[in-house]
Amino acid sequence: MATRLFILFKRIILLKYIKVKENYSINIINYLALIILLSLKASIYLKKIKITSTIAFKKIVKILYLIGGIFFIIYKA
Repeated sequence: MATRLFILFKRIILLKYIKVKENYSINIINYLALIILLSLKASIYLKKIKITSTIAFKKIVKILYLIGGIFFIIYKA
């Protein structure tokens, strides 16, 4: 699941990186990639240590989807 999300975000970032020429936009995209990568690594790590509370994990996943959705909308516009 997390790897599919990462691949999706990576494709979006690559597409935007190719289309955008200004330096400030490329920096924003790099920060976006870093945020997504760190959040996915955090969710994978938490999954590996087997969270006893599935509610906590579901909240983390919802936050990841929310972050991804917000950035997708920003860069789509």
